Amino acid sequence: MKQIIVVEHGEKYQYNRKKEMVEAFLGKDFYNLPENKKLNRLRLKTYMNASLNSTEIRDLTKGDKARKIDKKQYIVLDEDTFLLSLAKNNDIALYENELSEEFTKGIDKSNLERIAEHYIRVNDCANKILEDKLGPDRIETEEEKEEIKDNEERI
Repeated sequence: MKQIIVVEHGEKYQYNRKKEMVEAFLGKDFYNLPENKKLNRLRLKTYMNASLNSTEIRDLTKGDKARKIDKKQYIVLDEDTFLLSLAKNNDIALYENELSEEFTKGIDKSNLERIAEHYIRVNDCANKILEDKLGPDRIETEEEKEEIKDNEERI
């Protein structure tokens, strides 16, 4: 039994581990690349996805902060934020065997959609996973948002 199931454009893909999924989305050589090339690959793939549906990109590696997590946006930080952005924006349907905890470790799974008996829909909790992963320092507060808006209006 595979641990992760992805449905993209009606096609179903199955993976044993998150690493296998990352390599499918970001290239077999992703984990062998130097950090700067990994980041460039993440940015390229993110920009490609965002351009298809005119969605905002928040590049945390450049000092950006994520907007309110439930807003539609792609977050660039690492491979986890890339995959979770795809899920939160419903570009893919991501299901995980509830026992594998590749994505959902520490998440209450009782109210999540299921397919089959043991697979939970990660899309339903992607915002919470991202929020926990990023922490409050990487998420823009309402005060910061207003300050940016005020500064933009002055210019």
